[in-house]
Amino acid sequence: MKRTISWVAGLCLVALVGCSEDMGPVTAAWNQLVQTMTAKVDAFKSQYASMQAAVKALPAAAGADDAGKAQKGKLDQAIASHGQSVAALDAFISASKSSFDEAVRTGKVANGQKVIDDTKARFEQLSTSVTTSSATLTSLIAQYKKHLDDMSKLADTDFTDLDFKPGTAQFLFDRPTSKATLVKLVAYMKSCPELVVDLVGHTSNEGSDATNVALSAARAKAVKKYLVTKEGVEEKKFHEISGVGARQNVVSEPAPGSPEAKKMGAKQLEEVRRKNRRITVHPVTPCQR
Repeated sequence: MKRTISWVAGLCLVALVGCSEDMGPVTAAWNQLVQTMTAKVDAFKSQYASMQAAVKALPAAAGADDAGKAQKGKLDQAIASHGQSVAALDAFISASKSSFDEAVRTGKVANGQKVIDDTKARFEQLSTSVTTSSATLTSLIAQYKKHLDDMSKLADTDFTDLDFKPGTAQFLFDRPTSKATLVKLVAYMKSCPELVVDLVGHTSNEGSDATNVALSAARAKAVKKYLVTKEGVEEKKFHEISGVGARQNVVSEPAPGSPEAKKMGAKQLEEVRRKNRRITVHPVTPCQR
């Protein structure tokens, strides 16, 4: 009877030993994997923080720049999505740890190894997705910066010290500023061969809207004629010649005869009007710098 009991106890001990496999090596492999994944996620987080700061530092698109606004909106969405992808890696590591702990409780090396293999494969997929997202984000940042740079090249340039005889399109060359402004304008037009511009004339508030629009257009045409016939600027460098009268004043100007105009005084009022009588150069094809 005693021998029978000893034999049964021995079988139970063998069975117990067989059910409890050596999990040491697989646990060590798992710990190494977790360390590797954590280091990679930390690198992703650091990269994301830098990109987030870079996007935050970018200026907003100008009010009329619809294309720029669309690009900035896409960029904001991309940085938010990228942040979520990085955070998802942290969540995945945490969930994988729970899966491995469960495998350890079974006491089976095969179960632990399967968690390791599955975790490696899935983490690689998620990491590749984050890397792709990062590359896309980098490209979007570069595109938006280029757009802002291109828009800055398209900024209008006002030539405000070019004076005309009142009510006419004739230059007042007796004023030194007029000649000096034309010299600057010639230099601007010859600054690069690819430059193509629109010339837009502006007037002060004096006169009717229809009169001012016609007068401002005539002055813009006079500027073009001077540049082409007197200074040798190529005809092809001009895209459109137009005038907008006093519709786009650069300085706030009181209406003629108004109490505000009388209060301002003749000298100050004339200075305001001179600033509004100007030629605006709008690059259609800017210089490539």
